[in-house]
Amino acid sequence: MKKRIFTRHPFFNFFLNILLFLGIAASAYEIYKNLQQPFSEFEEKPVAYINRTRGLVQKQSEQRDFFSLIVEESKIYSSDTVTTDSDSFAEILFLDGNHLYLNENSTIKFEGNGKQIFLSYVHGEIMLTSSENSNPVFLISGTDKIHLRPESELEIYTEQDFSTKHILAIKKGCAEISEYNPRNPFAQPVFLLPPKLMKAGESIVINKSISKN
Repeated sequence: MKKRIFTRHPFFNFFLNILLFLGIAASAYEIYKNLQQPFSEFEEKPVAYINRTRGLVQKQSEQRDFFSLIVEESKIYSSDTVTTDSDSFAEILFLDGNHLYLNENSTIKFEGNGKQIFLSYVHGEIMLTSSENSNPVFLISGTDKIHLRPESELEIYTEQDFSTKHILAIKKGCAEISEYNPRNPFAQPVFLLPPKLMKAGESIVINKSISKN
């Protein structure tokens, strides 16, 4: 009895080749698409923009050891330090509508985790205003953490007496003053003293400014 030999039909081989080709093409397209996508998910996004400037305004990034000149519409990222020179001024606009004003001879450092912004006050005179729908914004000065509530405005200025005093004044709305924990700046105070509420018209002397380093 003769054995039956099964052979594939030419059309069957052609069909298998088409499926194989389509599979390879689909895989190649997925790889290509992933490579073509901008690394927006991994790229650091700016936290603010320079809206207006006057005079000499400079920025230092965390990756650089020197300050560079910045102009209007320049992007500000977390860990950037912005400073103004004599007879200089900068207005910084946050993505959520908050405004930061730096007077002459002022320096501030930007920090944050994407959902909260921390502004480390170094020296000088600044004004911070929060919008109605602003994200949490905190101002750090020494061991003080100042949480500016929405639709509020604060100002920090210096007074020269026997020594330099840093005065925090609430111009509008309110702010909470609590102790700052540098080891975990984003943590809510648990065992620390409860925050002190300041309302419009009130002012206090705050802790000395942080070191430039």
